[in-house]
Amino acid sequence: MVPGDIVSLKQSIKTTGNPELIYSQNLDTTKSVNYLETFIQFEVIGVTDNIVKLRALDFKEGTQKSHFYNKKIYSVNRSEFDKSYKIVEPVEKFSLGLISLPFKVRPQTKFSYSTEFNLNGALNYNIYTFWNTSINYQAGLGLGSVSLNTSNSNGVSPGQEQNVSILSILNGLMLQHKCIQVGIYLGVDYINNQEEYQWNGNGNLWFGIGIGYDILTISTKKPTN
Repeated sequence: MVPGDIVSLKQSIKTTGNPELIYSQNLDTTKSVNYLETFIQFEVIGVTDNIVKLRALDFKEGTQKSHFYNKKIYSVNRSEFDKSYKIVEPVEKFSLGLISLPFKVRPQTKFSYSTEFNLNGALNYNIYTFWNTSINYQAGLGLGSVSLNTSNSNGVSPGQEQNVSILSILNGLMLQHKCIQVGIYLGVDYINNQEEYQWNGNGNLWFGIGIGYDILTISTKKPTN
């Protein structure tokens, strides 16, 4: 635990002394608390051998708790704090990730499947989080390749194969633990020379299982209580 960490308390802790004020103008100095409450998120401001200084993340202005906590730094006994606190991992709603789909199932052709190379970028939206694991909706675009032959296109000569690039548009549901992702997806693929090759998968729906990695969290707002 270091300054900057966000914590919550498992039990109420008695404060020591009067709170320090941040931007003291327009604050009601007569309102303070004798015990810091549970179910409130605090930022650790300072730590010594004997004292921990905490600032509650802002409450909505005008609420009762905002008068007691906003812009005030409370001190508590270090030994009592150490027995009560837990680190709160911030939950951001949006992040960016990379997804690879090892195979795709195309139901239009009697559920044939393909294993072409692909790499997709996706925007993740956090729906629900539990035990450091989250359920996310993803939408993205990607590039890949597909091997064309006489079984899947009309523009390839018998006995020949042609690798062409594809653009994928996809969306799906993804389960993420820490930075590792696995999900189920549906989407469509397009090649840029469909008139020449007449690929039967062009623009048709596919289903797939993907694995990915969260590369960037997008902070959308300052954390609050």
